[in-house]
Amino acid sequence: MRVISGVARGTKLNSIESISTRPTLDRVKESLFNILQPKIEDAIVLDLFSGSGAIRN
Repeated sequence: MRVISGVARGTKLNSIESISTRPTLDRVKESLFNILQPKIEDAIVLDLFSGSGAIRN
């Protein structure tokens, strides 16, 4: 798992090893933020999942 944007872009993160935890793939996160970027320009985004790679709805 790695950071896909911002000042820490490209930084690899360690994740917990568990059957019930599965991080969202980098390409999925990148595609999602490419779609949202025009709508959230100049927005502040809070990572409530603390780098777990999880995206919840």
